[in-house]
Amino acid sequence: MPAPTQQALIYILLLWTTILSIIQVVCMVFFFTAAARNFPFQKSITEVSHDPHEPFKSSNSQSPNEARHHQWGEGKMLTYTAVGGTKAIKWMAKHPDANLISESGSALTIMKDGYYFLSLQVTLSSFQETTWSKTVTLWRKSNSGIKVLLQGTINPYTYTTGLLGKVEGLFAGGRLEVTISPASGNIDDAEWLTHLDVIYLAKPDF
Repeated sequence: MPAPTQQALIYILLLWTTILSIIQVVCMVFFFTAAARNFPFQKSITEVSHDPHEPFKSSNSQSPNEARHHQWGEGKMLTYTAVGGTKAIKWMAKHPDANLISESGSALTIMKDGYYFLSLQVTLSSFQETTWSKTVTLWRKSNSGIKVLLQGTINPYTYTTGLLGKVEGLFAGGRLEVTISPASGNIDDAEWLTHLDVIYLAKPDF
């Protein structure tokens, strides 16, 4: 068992990790939503009109339909909390959207093509072994094969992976699964300690 001083340092580290996690997620939400509203992909050059009576026409003078055609698509954020599992973690969305991600046991099935920002943290309520760590892996499984998207270790002194995150382009039909190796049955299911956050942004229609 860690000494009282070590336990105090562990609690401070967990609090600091949680604060950084919240700041990163908030920044990513702000970035993606701002891009979706204000970043139309328009041409910046001018072109000569084919009509001889109109000497010049700027390509920036697009119709509303053309402007919408070049903008980023819809965005959405989902938060998943752990509800069980020893080797493969089972997740439950706080506000599920089966049209975007479908839940089935420990597998989360992607329903739409797009860009996905994935943020993962796994924390144990206790850690019996002190000589080695556990590996947490977020897999993407599809017909094209299996790919590791995120991977980290659970430290035997802090009990957590800390925050793992990246942006990945995913296609409909792929499955996401989080595993712990070796298996562990003492996952801390507090939302701020163990969570999988997904920010979705549809690909722009060029």
